[in-house]
Amino acid sequence: MKYQYIGVDLATQKLDVYSKGSGYVALRNDEAGRQRLLDIVKKAGPNALVAYESTGSVSKRFASFLYDKGVTQRCLNARRVYKYAELTGKFAKTDKEDCRTIYEYAIWDEVKPDALHSKFILRLREMVSLRKSLVESRKTLKNARHGGDESDAPHTARILEVFDEEIRALESRIEAFIKTHETYGPLHKALLKEPGIGKVAAMTLIAYLPELGHVNHRKIAGIAGLAPKNNDSGETIGARHIKGGRMALRNELYMVQVASTHLKNWRLREFYERKLAEKPTRVVLIACCRRWLVQLNAKVRDWYHNGCNGTLPQVGS
Repeated sequence: MKYQYIGVDLATQKLDVYSKGSGYVALRNDEAGRQRLLDIVKKAGPNALVAYESTGSVSKRFASFLYDKGVTQRCLNARRVYKYAELTGKFAKTDKEDCRTIYEYAIWDEVKPDALHSKFILRLREMVSLRKSLVESRKTLKNARHGGDESDAPHTARILEVFDEEIRALESRIEAFIKTHETYGPLHKALLKEPGIGKVAAMTLIAYLPELGHVNHRKIAGIAGLAPKNNDSGETIGARHIKGGRMALRNELYMVQVASTHLKNWRLREFYERKLAEKPTRVVLIACCRRWLVQLNAKVRDWYHNGCNGTLPQVGS
């Protein structure tokens, strides 16, 4: 399908829009401005695709608005758009130039919509991200109390109790929210039955990897940032390193493998011990992450094909 791209440069108070049919249009980021944007989308036709950069909370609110209105969209990696602007010699930076650059990048890269993403996934990521922030804050406080005065210990303990209570409450809300979805609810239940997957890993997989079971083994490893990249030049063959991917997801998968090394019934133990004789521990754990994710992707794919019922099927290690 050939899309009619609409580039939008987001700001808190302003929307800068560029499309082939309407040219450059500056709008306010309010109800009237967003309605004008919908008119531009309607004018572009049924194949219209709104492309914009990831800008934190502003882009999340904008994505939620587009999902509510049923508008096809794609959130772009801001670094890639910036590199594209450099390669094309665009050194001047204005809002007018930025929205046109986004439009041109979308055409050049032939970007596709975030087909597997939805308002549900967007909301789930916000909740999982909030939980992670609370856990990091709790860890910082725990580390700080060891070097403090003993008189601060009771106060710190009370704060830690509040953190623990809020994290447990948020985890319960996340699990209840996932159960409301007709597909991800049963998937979450099936994932929890897999060895090594706890409630945090299950919610992270659903939030940050909706492509699980829908793409091939090479694509799933690249999305998670677990695919080794070549580093060769001439006759030199450099060491392979992982790059890119979704860091929050990769960190959680790594911790799953670290925890799984202590399980006696771990299916990858033979692979882990064989590779450990050749490679450093961290490299072997990353290899285990990739192998485990590829197997899980195959299980979820077959689970979808079987009607999303029961536990995940078993595959060979």
